[in-house]
Amino acid sequence: MSKILFFIPSLFNSAGTERISTSLANALQKKGYDVDFVVHSSSRESFYKLNSGITIYSLFLNGNINNHKIKAAIRLRSLIKSHKYDIIINVGVACANVTMLVMPQMLGCKVISWEHFSIKGLNFKRRLKHYISVLFSNYTVVLTKADRSAYPKIFDYKMAVIPNFTDINPLQKVSSLSNKVVLACGRLEEEVKRFNLLLRIWSRVHTKMPGWILRIVGDGDSSLLKNEAEELKINDSVQFVGRCSDMSVEYLNSSLFVLTSKYESFSLVIIEAKSFGIPVISFDCPFGPREIVQNGMDGLLIENDNTSAFSEAMIRLMKDEELRQNMGRSAVLDYLDRWNVHKIIDKWLVIFNS
Repeated sequence: MSKILFFIPSLFNSAGTERISTSLANALQKKGYDVDFVVHSSSRESFYKLNSGITIYSLFLNGNINNHKIKAAIRLRSLIKSHKYDIIINVGVACANVTMLVMPQMLGCKVISWEHFSIKGLNFKRRLKHYISVLFSNYTVVLTKADRSAYPKIFDYKMAVIPNFTDINPLQKVSSLSNKVVLACGRLEEEVKRFNLLLRIWSRVHTKMPGWILRIVGDGDSSLLKNEAEELKINDSVQFVGRCSDMSVEYLNSSLFVLTSKYESFSLVIIEAKSFGIPVISFDCPFGPREIVQNGMDGLLIENDNTSAFSEAMIRLMKDEELRQNMGRSAVLDYLDRWNVHKIIDKWLVIFNS
């Protein structure tokens, strides 16, 4: 079996990129692969649990990864050479831009760059970094068909669309959908997630559905959002949970999942919610949700930025438990059919062995 090295800036954060990276590494190790991580950061701590036998190495370079490319490349080359890795997986374009300086292919190491964010909307200079990464990689993996369409067709032979998966629910537990709890997840300071917009939507919903609670789970400073909740007079019905090490508890206690992002390259939390049988309401933002949510079957896609329609959709599902239950059952079936770990790992194995 091949020896695989994941290269990622850090594993300390509790975001989706770190979660799926550790999940993929654990799954590959269970398949018999020898898997390690190398982080740019001096901290080798991982927020998410890794299987025993997976080692985290460090390049011992703090700060912006772009400021230490030469040092990082020298140390990375030494690691690849000494451990004789067969495959390196760059988690993001910043890592890919370091790896290309190493020229791992000369050491017999295949390079796979794994992009977690869409390049649509980026200016030419930033797009160019991604194009160069594709040229210097054996394969570039993107999460959705929409992400793939953002790259020139001349890169077709180097591109693979492999969506994320989730192994958060190995026992296949499902929510009862009876608790009056609406769940949202994401880093609090990230403008893309638009939790301030969610609070304004919730202020309309709460007046018509008293007794329901909105729980917002995510790392970061919640002070500004708490102030806004107080101004909207909804602070008694909004709970800021903070960083959570066991999201399965949150999903099992929820009856509805909402996503108000401005854009999403994928959205790992949507498939996590579906695995627990929770209906999802999301803006039809570029580009992930429309490839995951089956509108009207296991959730609802709302015209982007249409806050009135979003609040009406929430009220509709909060009122109608039978509809929630039907959508929840469909969500589980779709998760098992398209997003479970076994289906997705097979796609990775294809590019490993090609």
